[in-house]
Parts: sequence; C-alpha cells; structure tokens
Amino acid sequence: MLNKSIAAVSLLAIALVLQTTLGNIFDIKIDISLAALVAASFFLGFLELLFLVAAAVFFLNWQPVLSLDIAIFALIPVAAYFVRNTFPWQPWVSNLILIITGTILSYIIFGTSVFAVKPEIFVWDILGSIIFGLFAFRLLNFVQSHDI
Repeated sequence: MLNKSIAAVSLLAIALVLQTTLGNIFDIKIDISLAALVAASFFLGFLELLFLVAAAVFFLNWQPVLSLDIAIFALIPVAAYFVRNTFPWQPWVSNLILIITGTILSYIIFGTSVFAVKPEIFVWDILGSIIFGLFAFRLLNFVQSHDI
C-alpha cells in the first residue's frame, strides 16, 4: 500500500515538473497533472487522493485563495474517484474516458475560445494527457499487482 502511494507521489511530481517545464519553455499547455491524478484515483484511497490533489493545487497555484479553475481542477479527480467503478469497461478504458472528459470539461468551462482560435492546443492537450494517463495507470497497476 505504501508503494502505491510512493509511486503516485512520484508520478504526480514528474507530471507537475513536465507540465510546468513544457509550459514555460515550449509554451505548450498539457494538463498531465490532471491525468496523473485521475489515474491515481483508481488505485489510492480517498484520503491519499485528497493529499495528492492538495499537493498539486498548492504547486500549481500557491496563492492563498483558490481560483475557480483550480477548484474545478481539484474536483475532477475527486469525482473520478467516486465514479471509477460505475463504467462497464476495463478500468484502463474508464481511466481514459475520465481523462478525456475532465480535459474537455475544463476547456468547455474555461477555454471555449481555444476551440475556434487554436484547436491544435486542445488536440495536443488531449493527446498528451492520454499518453501520460495511460503510462501512469499502467505503472500504478504494475506496482499494485506486483506489490513492489
């Protein structure tokens, strides 16, 4: 159990560093930390997930007051935790659907102009999130199944 937590924290740290690095250096916005949190919601307990979400929120927005977009960002993995077992598919498919849904939801709420002005940003965000989300899910699944 501790190993899953360590793997999830490591994945989130990698995602946050990649997300900020890609955003700062290459001006690419890929929300891979959301993908890492959604993948972690399939393997962690509720309190462990809340800790990871709080850590991501603190890292991404260190301001004393939460903005609406950060609050929505925090709610998506928590919602994924509660609906993760309601889908009839394999968990990795449910993970992908929840990542795609969360990314689309955040664009609908906050970035509808991106669809018209630069749709490639949205496509890169979806593709990057899917790739990292699959990687995170497979790694956490491996750690859980092999009890490493």
